[in-house]
Amino acid sequence: SSRIIGLLMDPQDPAIFYAAVEQHPDPAHPEDDRSGVYWSRDGGRTFTALRDGLPGRVLELLLDPKNPRKLYAATEENGVYTFTRP
Repeated sequence: SSRIIGLLMDPQDPAIFYAAVEQHPDPAHPEDDRSGVYWSRDGGRTFTALRDGLPGRVLELLLDPKNPRKLYAATEENGVYTFTRP
C-alpha cells in the first residue's frame, strides 16, 4: 500500500509539484520498496521519481527559498536528503 506523506507546489511554477510517498512493500520482496520523493511537471497528472527506494519514511519536504529546484526531505531515521530536480 502507498500513501502521500507530503505535497509541495513550486512557488515559481504552479505546474510543478513534489510528493513524498511512503510504500510498505511485501515483506517477501523488500526490494520493491518505492518510497521516496517524486515530482510532476504537469500539475500533478503524472509523477517521476527524483529518488525512490529511499531508506526511512519522509517526514517533511521543504523547498530552498532561494532555489525552488532544490528540495530537502527530512526522514524519520536517516537524516536529511537533498535533491535537485532536472
